[in-house]
Amino acid sequence: MLVLWRRLSCPCPGGQALHEAGRDLLRQGLALTGFAGAEGRIVLTPAGKPIIPGGPEFSVSHAGNAAVCAVDSAPVGIDIEPVTDIPEGLLDALTPSERAYTLAREGQEAPRFFRLWTMKESVVKARGEGLGGLLELPSLVTDSLELVRWVDGLVVRPLALPIPGTCAALCSTEDLSPEIREA
Repeated sequence: MLVLWRRLSCPCPGGQALHEAGRDLLRQGLALTGFAGAEGRIVLTPAGKPIIPGGPEFSVSHAGNAAVCAVDSAPVGIDIEPVTDIPEGLLDALTPSERAYTLAREGQEAPRFFRLWTMKESVVKARGEGLGGLLELPSLVTDSLELVRWVDGLVVRPLALPIPGTCAALCSTEDLSPEIREA
């Protein structure tokens, strides 16, 4: 599994530069895994997940000033988010144990929330579901307030990237450490 990341020089939420960075990371990831040019064959599933028929699985995410891309032979999902204030109402979208995990350490609420949220988004991306699938997920936190590693046969884990002020997560079918490269 290959993970590529890029930090842009300035924050550009929702901007064209982030979109282009994500597309460029995908092109590079496909080339590095032997599928150069395959991005031209991308189609959407009925649920809206982009796929390459006969090609590798991939996932792209971008937010704030960073973009990430994962390419693998099996289902994969990746997400990155800037650590900001917790958006209003999103704590209510968490299960009781997820809320308890988020609020367990005073002063660490936002980083804990975004660590958990990126894990949840990476799972629904690997499953090929829309973001509505977030609300259907089982809790990603145990009763002892530890993050889970396995969800419905998928491995989900926080992803340590050297991009200050962000949280990222990766979900795949394999419990292997990804190859991570700056691109």
